[in-house]
Amino acid sequence: MKLKHPLAQQLLVGILLTSSLLTLMITSTIIWMDYKHDLGVIDQGLAQIEKSHLPSVTNALWAEDEKQLELLLQGISELPNVSSVFIRQDNATRISVNKTDTKYAKRKSWAVDYRFNRTKYHLGELIVVMDMSGVYGYLADKVVVTLLTQGAKTFIVSLIIFTLVHLLVTRHLNHLAYAMSHVNMSTPGEFKLDRKKSKDDEIIMEIIDKRNLARKEKNWKLADELRDKAESLGFILVDKKDSTTWEPKDQ
Repeated sequence: MKLKHPLAQQLLVGILLTSSLLTLMITSTIIWMDYKHDLGVIDQGLAQIEKSHLPSVTNALWAEDEKQLELLLQGISELPNVSSVFIRQDNATRISVNKTDTKYAKRKSWAVDYRFNRTKYHLGELIVVMDMSGVYGYLADKVVVTLLTQGAKTFIVSLIIFTLVHLLVTRHLNHLAYAMSHVNMSTPGEFKLDRKKSKDDEIIMEIIDKRNLARKEKNWKLADELRDKAESLGFILVDKKDSTTWEPKDQ
């Protein structure tokens, strides 16, 4: 399939640009939805720490139980996506557990307050650092995989569309344009689309050839029988001076 005609080139460029834009839009939507989902998982983990672990940390800090504090912070550090956890008092770190260092992090802090005899005592601050590198790494891999899969799928669909449009439209338009450019307007001739004949075309043309021969031999009975046969197949024969053409019966 040679792209030597401007129409075919414009069609191909248009399909590729449109498909590429659709691929980017679909990929962006998928990545954004995955990113929001992963952030939701991180936020759920932080909410669980606040609900389940913060009260225990508060009680251990009030009781000055260092061993219990270490165990509690160690337990928090073992939760998914937790990079480090520590307690700060008076702008200094009192106790910390660092599991991993991370380049991409989300930090969350809670005030550790203890109420005793209707009085609130500020004991310090619990800080948890969540590791976001896994989220971003997953998204980066997802971008590559999605772009490749969506790009390949869109390219294949675009190629199929281009092929169908070329076979059904553009090649006929090119043939018409070529034929019109060679038409002598003083003696215009008949031209036809370059397409394969169907089985019905072959049958009716065979009937017409036989009928033309019968008419030439003045075998009118056979000619009438062939006309009736054509009508039974759904075709009407139109006799002209030098030839016979046909048209659908329901036209």
